[in-house]
Amino acid sequence: MAAAAGAGERAGAELPDTGPGADSGNVSQSQSRASGLGEAEDEDASEASLSATAAAYSAYLLADRSLFSEQIESLDKSLEDLLTRVDEFVGMLDMIRSDSSQVVNESIPQIYTKATEMRQIYRKIDKLEAFVKMIGNSVAGLEERVTKAETDLGAFPSTFKKILHTISMPSFLNAIFSEEKSHLGPATEKILEKPRFLSVEGQHKAVMPEESCLRKIKYDVSQQASKQFAEEVLKVHNDYRKKHGVPPLKLCKKLNRGAQQYAEELAATRVLKHSSESANGNCGENLAWASYDQSGKDVADRWYSEIKNYSFQNPGFSSRTGHFTAMVWKNTKKMGVGKASASDGSTFVVARYDPAGNVVNPGYYEENVLPPRK
Repeated sequence: MAAAAGAGERAGAELPDTGPGADSGNVSQSQSRASGLGEAEDEDASEASLSATAAAYSAYLLADRSLFSEQIESLDKSLEDLLTRVDEFVGMLDMIRSDSSQVVNESIPQIYTKATEMRQIYRKIDKLEAFVKMIGNSVAGLEERVTKAETDLGAFPSTFKKILHTISMPSFLNAIFSEEKSHLGPATEKILEKPRFLSVEGQHKAVMPEESCLRKIKYDVSQQASKQFAEEVLKVHNDYRKKHGVPPLKLCKKLNRGAQQYAEELAATRVLKHSSESANGNCGENLAWASYDQSGKDVADRWYSEIKNYSFQNPGFSSRTGHFTAMVWKNTKKMGVGKASASDGSTFVVARYDPAGNVVNPGYYEENVLPPRK
């Protein structure tokens, strides 16, 4: 308000007083209209300037597009690579979907069929075990009757004793084990060769072998398996020893028995450690353990693979090469092998050597661990 009053006073001083303020009102209105027209013109000018600037910048960008050609090409290439990767990913998804369909449509039915077959086999095994148990009970009952008869009569008739000595496995059970006869010892094959029957009051009754015969069968099978395993280990040993130009080894029954006994001890305790015989220097010893049933070749190959850690230029003992050097020790003449299974299905293998290798006296490794021949 004060600023407006000041302006009115200056205007009154400059203009002549011709009437009671009428001209002054007209001047004031004229100044107001002139001010409004100026603002509109300024806005039009700003819009025209902004449009001209935008048009000029657009023309600059379009005219100098070559400045950004590298960036544009790089962006295009990146987009193409991205699309290619997407296509590859989609292809992988299709392949995975196809493999999954194959597993669902083919593999799972096959697995189910095999599982059904295995269940049927297990049921047959259960029936066979029940049948064998029943026959065993019958044999036990017969033995009790024979013992009681001997006690009651004081002396058993020699004729009946001869008949009892002819008891063997019946023919229908003999057929079951016929496929296994090639793996049994000579004594057991003789027992199974000709089935005989016990005749009582005109009736022919098949009788199972005596318990001692069954023990003999089990012993023969075990001995045959142990012998085959030991021979397999020996063969691999001698193949490797031949490569190093040293004499072959021979199996020793005494070493075999000791190795087998110690393997059974390890299987019972499930602790892998060297025996006191080895610690006392009475024999050399290699040990092996695996969670599965090891083959002789598998065991010997693992021991020999330590050759990669042995330096023939700097010979000597090392815990990383001790199995290998024991295998190819030139002065060793004999070996024994034992193998036993633990309750969890793992297996322990023991190999014993005589004379013992890995003698740390000066010059022994140079003389006994020779490099392989080329």
